[in-house]
Parts: sequence; C-alpha cells; structure tokens
Amino acid sequence: MSQTQLEACIETQINVFHQYSVRHGHFDTLSAKELEQLIQKQLPNFLKDSKNPKAIEKLFKELDQDKDKQISFGEYAAFLSRVAIASHEHIHQEGDDGHAHHQH
Repeated sequence: MSQTQLEACIETQINVFHQYSVRHGHFDTLSAKELEQLIQKQLPNFLKDSKNPKAIEKLFKELDQDKDKQISFGEYAAFLSRVAIASHEHIHQEGDDGHAHHQH
C-alpha cells in the first residue's frame, strides 16, 4: 500500500528536521544555528522575520521549553503546529467566503 498524502507530509517533516539536526552538536536536536538555517531555507514565505537574527533568537528561546539550548523533535513539532495554525487562519482571512483552502 502506498503512502497517503498526510503520511508523506509527516515523513517529510521528520526528514527535514534530521536534514538540519545532524549539522552541529547532537544529531537529534536543532541548535540555534540549525533552526535559523531550517527556517531561512524551508519556511522563508511563512515567517516574515525569517531573515531577522533577533527574531530567530527570540523564537528559539520560546520553542526551547526545557531550556537545554536545543530544539527537540517535540519542540519542533509544536513549532510546526503553530505555523500550520497561523497559515490556516491566514488562508481563511484571504478567502472571500472564508473557505479558500489551497488544493493540490
């Protein structure tokens, strides 16, 4: 059985995390630099401050719930959830009838 669209999306989220997490420090967490690179390369259109180092630093501190100076996969997943919710709200604001979802 082939992967569903949602399963492929989840696998992509995991793969992108690991693509960046292996660059510095612990292989299964994101450092501040790795998070910055991930955001700038993977989310430049979703986060308006993706090029602002101070904004990235502030975001890193917000995401680092356990204050270990690393972003775990769980903290990253919570971040992606926030991005998805904000994107969903933005899509509804743009739609005339409130239901202008992107379809692929």
